[in-house]
Amino acid sequence: MKKFMRIAFFALIIVMGAMFQVQAGQKEIHDDVIYVTNSDVSNHNNNDLILEELWSIGGENEDDVIFKYVSSVIRDRDQIYILDTSLSEVHQYTIDGALVKVHDISGEAAGSCNHPNNILLLEPGLFGLVKGRPARIIVTDLADNARSSIYFVNQDVNNQTSFMVMAIEYSYKQLIVFNEAMHESWGDRALSIFKLQEGNYGVEAVEHLRLFSQKTDFSSEIPNEEDQEYYYSKFLSDVSSDGLLYVVPNRDQYRIEVYDQDGHLKRVVTKEFKSYLRSWDEELYDTYLLSGRYMYPAPYAAIISGLRIDDQGHLWIRHSYSDRGDAYRTYDVFTSDGHYIRTTSLIYPGNGLRDDVYFLGDGLVAIVKGRMDAERRGFFSENPDSWIEEDLGQVILCRIVSTQ
Repeated sequence: MKKFMRIAFFALIIVMGAMFQVQAGQKEIHDDVIYVTNSDVSNHNNNDLILEELWSIGGENEDDVIFKYVSSVIRDRDQIYILDTSLSEVHQYTIDGALVKVHDISGEAAGSCNHPNNILLLEPGLFGLVKGRPARIIVTDLADNARSSIYFVNQDVNNQTSFMVMAIEYSYKQLIVFNEAMHESWGDRALSIFKLQEGNYGVEAVEHLRLFSQKTDFSSEIPNEEDQEYYYSKFLSDVSSDGLLYVVPNRDQYRIEVYDQDGHLKRVVTKEFKSYLRSWDEELYDTYLLSGRYMYPAPYAAIISGLRIDDQGHLWIRHSYSDRGDAYRTYDVFTSDGHYIRTTSLIYPGNGLRDDVYFLGDGLVAIVKGRMDAERRGFFSENPDSWIEEDLGQVILCRIVSTQ
């Protein structure tokens, strides 16, 4: 009996320890908003995911396929689609790496789009090519069967304004859009949620929620990187399965804000974190990258550079040290409530500082080499026709084969 009691006691300690480990953050409530503060415990609970390369397309040693600017990689069942914004092409491959077709989407005909800044999977077999300005979504099945385009509807869009989409993602039937309504001498930038619904002229994207609305004056002054709106990137927001919007509002804070569908702030997740000061060489390189956008680089790297919600509802955060360690990339992983769980590392040769990573489901991960450098240069937003040799793209499909 005493032996059984000892076993039960130690089992209880283990269970309570696991619960404490998951609920690592300190929780407080102020004005109906939940604040979760996590201590800096990132190195205390690590999990490694080993990436095995399945195939590689493009790159400096590839003569048959040349990518100039890969802006998105998506998956539709057993097919992989790669969007080259510069060439106005969508490359279609099987999961095994066999080329199905290169879709030329350039031109002004129905179903075509010159230099789309993203491709969205609207439903199986149906895609949306995103035109930044004037903003619209060209709907196509990539088989010459075009449908009516989707236009954006909000209070600022009229005959006197130009509506521009700078970053967009589609998740759980909602569009997360960083946008700007451009007036004669000023603009109104915001992060919005648009929902697709039937309108007078077919399916429309109607603004449902508007956050961080900010007036911007058109000026000739050279801006500082740290003074720019930070939530503009499609990598800094995501929608959960229950409709909550997670967003990183500030480059200099480890802070994630969670909003409900009515735009009410419900939760704030923070973590103790020391900013990464760029080395002299890094700052010179960033000066080069940002020179085409006429912007001064910040001395400190952005604290959070990526946010995603996985199939289990866990929150994955890429931060300024994620690509500067021994692993290819590391993430802080939190529960949906904002409590730190572990640090997860992707194990692959090199580091992912200049690369982009897409999680495609079922353990498939696509790596786009050099994409983050091209984005910081303002390639897609400033001049999609510009291109330099360093932008030569490569896409690598990997599978998570084991954990350590």
